[in-house]
Amino acid sequence: MITRPVARSHRTRTSVVVAVAIAAVIGTASMFLSSGIATAGSSRPGSARGPIVQIGHAALQHLCAPASRTTVACDALVQLDDRGRIPASASAPNGLGADDIERAYHGDVSAGGGHTIAVVDVFDDANAESDLAVYRAQYGLAPCTSTTGCFTKINEHGAPSPLPTSGAGTGWPAEISLDLQMASAVCPLCHLVLVEASSAAWPDIESAVDTAAAHADVVSNSYGDNESASVAAAAQPHYDHPGVVMVASSGDGGFAAGPQLPAAFANVTSVGGTVLARDTSARGYTEQVWGGTRNGCSTLVAKPSYQHDAGCANRTIADVAAAATNIAVYDSLGASGWINLSGTSAAAPIVAGMYALAGDTASYTDPARIYQQSTALYDITAGSNGMCGTYLCNGATGYDGPTGLGTPNGAAAFLAPPAPVVASIGSASAYEGDAGARAIDFAVTLSRPATTPVTVSYAVARRAGDTATAGADFVAAAGTLLFTPQAGGLTSTVLYVTATIKGDTTVEPGETFTAAITSVSGATLGRSVARSTIVNDDPGRGLRLSVSNAGIVEGNAVATPGTGNGLRMHVSLSRPVPAGHAPIVVRYTVTGITATGGSGPGAGVDFVAVTTPIALTFTAGQIDKAVTVSVFADTFVEPDETLELTLVSATGGATISHAVGIGTIRNDD
Repeated sequence: MITRPVARSHRTRTSVVVAVAIAAVIGTASMFLSSGIATAGSSRPGSARGPIVQIGHAALQHLCAPASRTTVACDALVQLDDRGRIPASASAPNGLGADDIERAYHGDVSAGGGHTIAVVDVFDDANAESDLAVYRAQYGLAPCTSTTGCFTKINEHGAPSPLPTSGAGTGWPAEISLDLQMASAVCPLCHLVLVEASSAAWPDIESAVDTAAAHADVVSNSYGDNESASVAAAAQPHYDHPGVVMVASSGDGGFAAGPQLPAAFANVTSVGGTVLARDTSARGYTEQVWGGTRNGCSTLVAKPSYQHDAGCANRTIADVAAAATNIAVYDSLGASGWINLSGTSAAAPIVAGMYALAGDTASYTDPARIYQQSTALYDITAGSNGMCGTYLCNGATGYDGPTGLGTPNGAAAFLAPPAPVVASIGSASAYEGDAGARAIDFAVTLSRPATTPVTVSYAVARRAGDTATAGADFVAAAGTLLFTPQAGGLTSTVLYVTATIKGDTTVEPGETFTAAITSVSGATLGRSVARSTIVNDDPGRGLRLSVSNAGIVEGNAVATPGTGNGLRMHVSLSRPVPAGHAPIVVRYTVTGITATGGSGPGAGVDFVAVTTPIALTFTAGQIDKAVTVSVFADTFVEPDETLELTLVSATGGATISHAVGIGTIRNDD
């Protein structure tokens, strides 16, 4: 198991995807034969490119030199013609273009503004910006230039100079073009940063990844190396940047080639490849496993908690997938125009772009969110990349090895999943009074509005340790509260369990009883028990006014002032107003103790304050009035906060015996 280092802090940044396009080695000819990918020939003498392989009916050559235990290789290939040669560049694209990527994966071209996608590659491509301009113009995408600040190129240390030596003749310029252009295809409004490593050696790659993480929310790595314990131990910390999404291509070479690094790391989103082709279906495209996708069971990384497939004891690769064949790319340094490229090098920046479109990366530590939202992906059920006979190398319903959970269907699967809806009950207490019955409310809160009904069952009773007597001091009760979606499809966040307490003139200690949530469906259970105190106020004379204490669990969704979603406190008389008695008017204010009041939602505001006294009027027979204080939820980790409801004056023959009620906003973050 790779030990995860202590998370380091990093500065706030705009949403950024860094595609670290470096290279993947596919290995020896025997590896290709054993995986069902036959060797069609060898690399040309003097060429820096990798081996030629046969995948299905196509002969492809790896763009970059093979990896060694000290270097990585890019996961990009170019299809050869029937003579085994790289086809001449074309003057116009004939593969899958930006319009195909957008339509097939439902990318939102209006999203992504203010976000950044960075790609990290090896060596310098002097034509990267101009090639990008040609690609974007071809597909009607707005220019992205260094003049406007949309495009930036830096070295592995984050400086604009000196840049590495030229990558001409190495295959890396085409990889750079592929990464930048796929990022543009998915997120045309995103800014782009090209980070160029000095070499394909692991120390330079690790430096480039750290630089990428310092500038980015998402890092996409289109390269790899065979699993190695020594490499993994040194490299893994560089792929662990809390709040930064790490994406890596699963590699090229088929199932038998096995997993590669960094795709095997548990905190990295591993991206396999598909064959995406236009058709006449409602989607407009068909998709199946690409036979060249490299994947398998890690020999080093333990099974992460988000994976539950049974065929792999350790980490299974991949998590998701995207198009990996017949990709139109414009390259004028490695080639001389439009070429078609293949490989999971294309798939990784597509998925990285989807993360950037989602823009919700601050809570990212691993790809668990995709597993929680897999219905927002296209499930790939056809195709194969090997002869294993199981889901590990064949497309299958649900999870499979080559394509993981599927391919993007918009950015929904890449959003942080919503926090669970948690139901909790708040405490309350009230003064007893001399006669009659009065209400006391226990606020049952949902941490956020739910989209489906939530049912809460409750009981008001005497429990072990309580001292109040049911029937004499309070009314025992049981029932249910139903939170149902309203207009807009969301539930309210607060309902109340209303209990009844009875007044008397006996001088006695305060007495307690309990309101508890006994079961909940449609949500998880938070604070389940609230003990209430009936505060004795005997002996006393005349009509006396008091205010109850109450509490509410804060929640994460902001309540709207005036909707009744808030803290309910009770102003009560010691007994009902007698018949023929003049009305009793009491005025109150609501101010903060440790909580901050305001006129409405805003930064740091916890509740709606009342600074100009508001009047409550009691007429004949009335004994109790409820006051609701609107409370604003948040996600800040903070101590419980308090406010006070103060009775400031009374007329009509009543006196104020207990002027201040304390409201507690209980933190649940």
